[in-house]
Amino acid sequence: MDLAPGTVLRIIRKRDTEIDKPAAMTNNRLERFAHNLDWNLLRTFVVVVEEGSITAAANRLLLQQPPSAWR
Repeated sequence: MDLAPGTVLRIIRKRDTEIDKPAAMTNNRLERFAHNLDWNLLRTFVVVVEEGSITAAANRLLLQQPPSAWR
């Protein structure tokens, strides 16, 4: 499951429209949120949830723990 930036914004926008706030305030908030969001961390979180474990997610994402500097 790939979450495109537009998908997340649509979800947030839908939630925000259910709350009575001025549209200009909501749009500014959404732009700030999208600008500050780390999309790599979000994708990593989604893969961890899909795989059910951090180890399986790391294997799927081809990530490894860096070797210890204290050896």
